[in-house]
Amino acid sequence: MNKFGMMVIFLLFGLATAEELCPDICSCFGGLVDCSKKGLSDVPDDLPSWTEFLELQGNKITDLPPKVFSRLLGLRYLDVSSNQISWLNSSVFESKQNFTDLKLHQNRLTDIPVFGTPSKISLINLGNNEIQFLRENQFMGLKQLKQLDLSGNKLKSFQPGLFPEGVKLELLNLNNNRISSLDKTCLNNLTNLYDLRLNRNRLQSLPKELFKKQANLKVLDLNRNSLKEIDGLLFDGLAGLTTLRLRKNEINTLSDGAFWGLGSLTQLQLDGNNISSIRKGWLYGLTTLEKLSLSYNRISSMEKDAWQSCHQLAELDLTNNELTRIERGNLAHLSRLESLHLNGNKINFIREGAFANLGALKILELGRNQISWIIEDTNSIFFGLNYLTKLGLADNQIKSIARRAFAGLDSLQVLDLSANPITTLEDNPFAEIRGLSEIHVNTSSLLCDCQLRWLTEWLRVIDFGSEMIMKCAHPETLQGLPLAAVPLQSLVCDDYPKPLVTEEPKGQIALRGGNFTLRCTAESTAAGIISFQWKKDDVVLTLSEISSLSEGSVIDETLNSKISDDEKKTVTTSELVFSNVTDSDGGRYQCIASNSFGTTYSSKAKILVHVFPSFTKVPTDARIKVGGTARLECDADGYPSPEISWFKDGGSDFPAARERRMHVMPEDDVYFITGITPSDIGVYTCMAKNPAGSVTANASLTVLETPDFVRPMEPSKEVMAGSTAVLECMASGSPKPRLVWTKDGGPLPVTERHFFTADNQLLIIVHVKESDTGRYECEMSNVLGKSQGATLLAVKPAPLTFGLSVQDGATIAAIIVIVVVLAIVLTSVVWVYCIYRSKKQISLPEEMLPPGSEAPVPDFTMLYPEMDVNYSNPSPYLHPQYSNSDHSDSESLRDSGTGDSARDEVTGTRDEIHLDHESASLLRGSSLQSLHPTNSELSCDTRNSSYSSKLSVRPRHVRTLSTFQPVAPPRPPQFMTKVNEEVINLRTNPLSQLPDEGEEVVAIC
Repeated sequence: MNKFGMMVIFLLFGLATAEELCPDICSCFGGLVDCSKKGLSDVPDDLPSWTEFLELQGNKITDLPPKVFSRLLGLRYLDVSSNQISWLNSSVFESKQNFTDLKLHQNRLTDIPVFGTPSKISLINLGNNEIQFLRENQFMGLKQLKQLDLSGNKLKSFQPGLFPEGVKLELLNLNNNRISSLDKTCLNNLTNLYDLRLNRNRLQSLPKELFKKQANLKVLDLNRNSLKEIDGLLFDGLAGLTTLRLRKNEINTLSDGAFWGLGSLTQLQLDGNNISSIRKGWLYGLTTLEKLSLSYNRISSMEKDAWQSCHQLAELDLTNNELTRIERGNLAHLSRLESLHLNGNKINFIREGAFANLGALKILELGRNQISWIIEDTNSIFFGLNYLTKLGLADNQIKSIARRAFAGLDSLQVLDLSANPITTLEDNPFAEIRGLSEIHVNTSSLLCDCQLRWLTEWLRVIDFGSEMIMKCAHPETLQGLPLAAVPLQSLVCDDYPKPLVTEEPKGQIALRGGNFTLRCTAESTAAGIISFQWKKDDVVLTLSEISSLSEGSVIDETLNSKISDDEKKTVTTSELVFSNVTDSDGGRYQCIASNSFGTTYSSKAKILVHVFPSFTKVPTDARIKVGGTARLECDADGYPSPEISWFKDGGSDFPAARERRMHVMPEDDVYFITGITPSDIGVYTCMAKNPAGSVTANASLTVLETPDFVRPMEPSKEVMAGSTAVLECMASGSPKPRLVWTKDGGPLPVTERHFFTADNQLLIIVHVKESDTGRYECEMSNVLGKSQGATLLAVKPAPLTFGLSVQDGATIAAIIVIVVVLAIVLTSVVWVYCIYRSKKQISLPEEMLPPGSEAPVPDFTMLYPEMDVNYSNPSPYLHPQYSNSDHSDSESLRDSGTGDSARDEVTGTRDEIHLDHESASLLRGSSLQSLHPTNSELSCDTRNSSYSSKLSVRPRHVRTLSTFQPVAPPRPPQFMTKVNEEVINLRTNPLSQLPDEGEEVVAIC
């Protein structure tokens, strides 16, 4: 209550009833005794006992004696502020049961007594003294205390235990002290606190849980401290807080959830800190916020959807930050925003539609930025601001105003264009703003020609007074004249001092790594150089940005050429040169030609950079069980976006695609092959292709299948002694099973009569003997398991025969050839069914081969790298038991799986080898068995062609069906030759018996 109010109250109730007189030096009104500003050095001794309100402020009192107020039993209010009191006795206020207000601010107190006696004091003002510390239980007797002011002292701490539990304190003012830290329990007893002020202290951090019991706090003032970081959940517990002030700290980090728990906050002040970005993480939870002030920070970016939690925000102040761009989405979710202040930033780009969500906006301030282009070369930036009443565009270096610069601002009333050097205004840009009542313009740069006649007429109808100052700068005859004073007939178009773009940059398609140049030419009839700027995607490029554009450079050249005898024009060309083009060089480029009379914008040239595809994900080898699902990843970047296609073993028509078992999820880069079958084995190629080229990546798919019999082994087999027995163990599985034969539960005896073929799937026993009788078992195994089968072989005695003996070599060879042919044909059918034996050699489409290359030709000699006999047409061989079937894993992958290779091996029953005289002479006198080692050139006449080949015979080697490997020395095989149509057994007739030169020698191979 102020002095005047108290005087009125006391006058109304009558004050003349007092028995004691008022001191001469003071003034009295009822229970009020006013002794303020009387130059007193002591408290007057003759204060009346009926005093209730005593004012002693503004004197020179240095001390309050213990009994100085003992007579004043009814004293309720004491103001001794602005004196020189340096000490206060605790007994001064004893027995003052009704005392409520004590004001001791602006004295010299360094210490205060403990208020231990219970009293009714509700207000104590000790501000602006020199108090350095507070004692424990300092205010223990003041349960009725509601306001305590300790501001402007020298307190370094505010420790727990100062107040009694249940104290009614509502306002605590600790402003302008030296407090550097707070104990997390120091406010625990202040549960009724409404307003807490901690301005101008030295706080660097706040402990968590500091405010856990301050549910009633409404205002928290932390301005001008040294806070650097606001941790998440720091203010949790302040559910009733409505105003939070954090101005002029050093805050540079706002953690996610920094203001979580402030469910009633309506005003947040963060001005003058070091905040660099606006993120939805630290704004999370501010659902009731109405006013946010972030001026004078270092904010350079706003996260998309940052305001997702701030649906109630009505006023946003981002003045004097470092924003350069306003993108679409930066201001999303602010549908209730009424005032947006963006003055004093560095904004040079505003995306079209950036303000589309601000349907309730009434005030938009964009002064002191760099956004002249949004007025000079756009017509849709302000669409959506249907309720905007004030637009500030002061000091943006605006030189011209486009015809539809303010389209969409139907409700605009105040337009501030002050401090802009405006030269031209196109055909009344204000025509659509019907409610416009105030325009601030002050320019002396007008180009007063025929294009401004509309403005002269408009100003005569609508008078904006002194707020619209527009003076001519051209032509010279009108220079300095207000536009309103210029006659219409003086506004003519005899020249074009404002730049005119005569050559515009043209759109191009550039290849990455290539070169291109953008060229722009402008001319003007005015003296002076035309300056150029370039924009990329509507953003003005700085010199540093231009130099970083693939070593780009701007080349300006000014040429003066005479148009006529009395007229000249200035022609200026600007080139933007690109070398070693990169992906980032693509975009829309525009040149801006300017001089003192205005700015002209060229059309936009679109530059497309085709980027060679590059993989971001490549397929990897996979091993999948039959019936499972294979997962192949493939994705690539490039421009235009590459198309992804798949091949299997070089072809695009493969089982998974044909049977529609290959799937891709929408907008995904993962491909699935479902229901895996053995036919899916192979190499899968992913090709990414766009107009710039294509890239490929391969992955092998292996189908895993447990070993099994294609058909069961014969339970028993009976053969005649001396004949040939063929035992089958036809296997399937993936990886390819390993086959092991045993006899009667033990190792299979190895002789020169035992042969294996078709990857150990056929056991051939020639010249069967009774000792060959027994149980033959075949075990097949791979990583997934095993399978076994058996055949019981019985040998019957051979009947007596006449004619050709079974020992005859030719007969044995014929039998073996027939058996082998039948076995290989059968094996081929099996492998066609299983698609198991091998992979095809990959033959990529021509478009996937390097330029100038041809498709690779299969090298069939590589199929038999271990053989010493090289033929253009392979022929069948046998190998004994010592050969290991495991080698076939790698060989089988080279085959197409159709069995064609196997059929090729047995084409024809025999080939004839013609020995020339030189070869016959070399071999004459030697048997074939004794010619180890030797090399001879043989001419082999087959049914299809004639060719020469080298026969290499090496010791301890024999020819087999599928390979050629060293074994123990066997009995030499039967070889025959034919001389002059006479068959000769080479085994029993050495070559020395061959005829001499000129006689025909045919070797039957």
